[in-house]
Amino acid sequence: MAPHPLENQSSHGITLPVGGSLGRSFYLFGGQSADPSRAAAFAEITHVCDNTPHCAQFPHVDSDGGLFTPRDAYRYSVDSDEWTAIASLPQPLQGGGQQALAIDAHHILLLGTSHRDSFRVGRSLWERAATRAKYYGDTIWCYDSVADKYSRVGLLLYGVGTTSWIKSEEKEKGTMQLVAFGGEPMHGYKGNSETVVQVANVHRME
Repeated sequence: MAPHPLENQSSHGITLPVGGSLGRSFYLFGGQSADPSRAAAFAEITHVCDNTPHCAQFPHVDSDGGLFTPRDAYRYSVDSDEWTAIASLPQPLQGGGQQALAIDAHHILLLGTSHRDSFRVGRSLWERAATRAKYYGDTIWCYDSVADKYSRVGLLLYGVGTTSWIKSEEKEKGTMQLVAFGGEPMHGYKGNSETVVQVANVHRME
């Protein structure tokens, strides 16, 4: 297949993009790129916390390591074997914990991201005195492939990544359920895993 548009650029390609298919097209959103200068700067900054409490513990060292997270998005056509740039993401999304789910022939939901934080009432293994526990990003975006634009849908009940999402058949036109099983939060307890099941009723307006 045709090389990805970023393959030969100074970004050294793209890793962990978010992917989803609609019809005979495949979509890639965001991801992360290697950037030697940013990585070197990050390595220098990490020396600031050397020999201080919790310096070597998550989440202090578990960050992007200086990687660049572009908002670029692309569509690949199976029939023409071509990549086309589409509208840029409203915010960076990284596929380590991100999920994409096509809900019909024109719309893809982008469910959360592991590259941003959200918070819930509770505690974190890393910050036990805190009253707010860190979770992964919980914003839901919807990409409209016809209008080539994004809409903010809302928030996930839990900010978890690596979640398995499925959708039901439509009960009536434009009405369905989305179900998510488990996932990985950021609080660190229970092996940094969740047994939560999320259920959403979706009614799509024409």
